[in-house]
Formats: sequence, C-alpha cells, structure tokens
Amino acid sequence: MTGDDEAQDLERRILVRALGELGADAGAFGGRLGAGLAGMLGGRRGGERGATRAAPRLREVRCELSIELDMPPEDVLSLAAEVLAHEGSLVDDELPALAHAEVWGLVGVGAGGLNPAVVRVAAIPAGDGGSTTIVRAAAKEGLIKQRGGQQAAARIRDALLRSAR
Repeated sequence: MTGDDEAQDLERRILVRALGELGADAGAFGGRLGAGLAGMLGGRRGGERGATRAAPRLREVRCELSIELDMPPEDVLSLAAEVLAHEGSLVDDELPALAHAEVWGLVGVGAGGLNPAVVRVAAIPAGDGGSTTIVRAAAKEGLIKQRGGQQAAARIRDALLRSAR
C-alpha cells in the first residue's frame, strides 16, 4: 500500500469514527428524551452502531487546493496546526509516511457543522523561501450533496491566508 493509499484509508477510518461519535450523541439525546437515563444509554449505543455501519457505505468527496505563502514550510505547518485546532480539532492518530510532513485536523462542515471532514495541510519548499501549501479535505456524503470536502478545504485555505498576513 502506497503512502497516499494509507492516507486515504486513515481518512476513511477517521470519518467513520467521527460519524459514529456523532450518531452516539444523537442517539443519546433522543433516548434521553424518550426514556430517561436507560434510554440515553441504549440510544447512545444504537446510534453509534448504526452510524458506524452506515458510514463506510457513503461515498467520500475530496478536494485539493494549493496556495503560495511567504513562509518556510515549518512555519506554515505550525500555523496550520493553530488554524485546525481553532476551526475543529487536530487528529493525533498515527499518520502514514508521506512524501512531505502534514498536519491533520477534523472540522465540521455542512448544515450546522454536523458533517465531519478530515483536512490535511502539507507545505512544500518554494524557491523564494516561501512554501507551496496544499490543503486536502475529505468528507462523507449521502443523498444530499453538501460538498463537505470543498467546504472544508476552502475554509481552511481562507483561514491560512488570513492568518499568514
């Protein structure tokens, strides 16, 4: 398995886990409303199980955007970590060996920010001391097209551009 295949496999696992957590929270809320504490516990378990089983069947939507920043790659990655932590959370899973160092995060997109998207930011040295920064995002998508990957990549790209000024 190549580094990019490993990265996409990890993206899938992260998205399935995040959707499972979202399903668990929704199930717990619904169960609590209907049957109190016992309903909350059962609803949590059922919501997580259902979402975790359904998530692998959903297709993934990916987007890749690149920008030029007048910063060395190390500074770009440090800035990207701050942006991703502010916009969502950093992913601390064991990352695959890739050609360039990357920072990974998980952000909410779509209606109410309820669709999780995995965002990867890589910085490649450019000749003038700056960096070519690549923002990749992936999100699961069902029947309603929300373009979560595009939303996440554009949001993080724009936040990086604002923060780099």
